[in-house]
Amino acid sequence: MIYFGLWTENVPHKGENAPPSLLFRENQQGMIAVYEGLGGLGSPVYSFVHTDGSMQQHTGAYLAARLAKQVTEGFFLHAELDENFAENLAYSLKDDFQSYWETLREGIENPPQPNGSKIHRQFATAAAGFYFNQTAADTVEAISFWAGDAVCYLLQANGLSLAYEPPPHSHLLAHYIHEGEDCMILFKNQLIYEPTLLVVASAACREKLPSVAHLEFYLLQTLFQSQTTQEWQQRLNQCLAEKLNADFSLALAAVLFGEDVTTLKVRFINRYYELEQTFIRPLDELDKTIQILAYEQEYLQLKVEQLKAQRTQLQQSLQKRYENSASSLE
Repeated sequence: MIYFGLWTENVPHKGENAPPSLLFRENQQGMIAVYEGLGGLGSPVYSFVHTDGSMQQHTGAYLAARLAKQVTEGFFLHAELDENFAENLAYSLKDDFQSYWETLREGIENPPQPNGSKIHRQFATAAAGFYFNQTAADTVEAISFWAGDAVCYLLQANGLSLAYEPPPHSHLLAHYIHEGEDCMILFKNQLIYEPTLLVVASAACREKLPSVAHLEFYLLQTLFQSQTTQEWQQRLNQCLAEKLNADFSLALAAVLFGEDVTTLKVRFINRYYELEQTFIRPLDELDKTIQILAYEQEYLQLKVEQLKAQRTQLQQSLQKRYENSASSLE
């Protein structure tokens, strides 16, 4: 199976995203997931003694994302997996988040208060993932699960689409994973009968790009530039790091495909050309025109300044000439 994860931190050890999960069990069962701690620059920083005895400092966002990863991976590897995967995961997250939060608070003197973040929870994270199980040669059972604004996508021959209908943006705060209350994990069960790329991504992969079409284009562009899965992973990571200029995480898994990237290229070649011609190139051409006009505007502004300076010099020269001519008449 073709699968990989991407994860970057602009500042080492200070990022809010935990590394993605890519796990597999017997009988063709797998899980991919991303975790994005919440709070931004306003997330409180906690100083505490780590289990290894060292003193560490991390934001609540950093800690919450990594706890969600730890709990989710432990649940996948050791729990009985069935169609109630997401509901049972929510119970596990609730119990472990609350106990970990209480333990963390015990080791902190004078816990900091939130300092301006729009997320009022001190210990909260978004998450998104797929649990999938290939039950036949041409059938995959998939459960997409998510909390907050991390997202799950399906990339099929007709394009990239959300795996579910998202809640209104105003309701997102009610669906984050956090301490103190029930963890409301949203989920959708579905059957997949065609070769599909399962993709999960942190919010930056959607919010920092012009459109979802651009995310799909970068996925396919880097695929067609690559000869191996490892090369695809490297190219996509470099591409998104340049385009997003922010912490991000992404994981993908190709189901009902072969073991080589060529099988994906065959499947997506028509979609790649359609996407480039219809949705990307027109915007690129307009962007180029805007850039040319911006350069011309900059050049014209420079010429205006030069002409203003020339006019000032000419005015001074003419003023002296005028004064000289007037004095000669006397």
